[in-house]
Amino acid sequence: MLGPALAEVLRAWLADVPGLIGALQTACDRGNAAEAALTAHALKGSCSNVGALRLQSLARDVEHRLRERPAECGAASIALAQLRAEYENAADFIRTRLDR
Repeated sequence: MLGPALAEVLRAWLADVPGLIGALQTACDRGNAAEAALTAHALKGSCSNVGALRLQSLARDVEHRLRERPAECGAASIALAQLRAEYENAADFIRTRLDR
């Protein structure tokens, strides 16, 4: 069983991450690599805070790619699909733990 403080943090994470992924998508759709990199950085930190290490790694890779090659912002759709899929995996795992 999770403590109440940890459960609150995890619920907040579950609610916040889809918005971060959406903001990342929007920034990339607009070709704004700087904003997308900042959003990927925020996502990376958020995932680190809850131990979602695979998602953190994907966000780190997206952030570095956007900083090194800003022109590739529009080509980030594969990475964004991976981020979404990994979020769903992590979210399912966390929801299972919260329901116990």
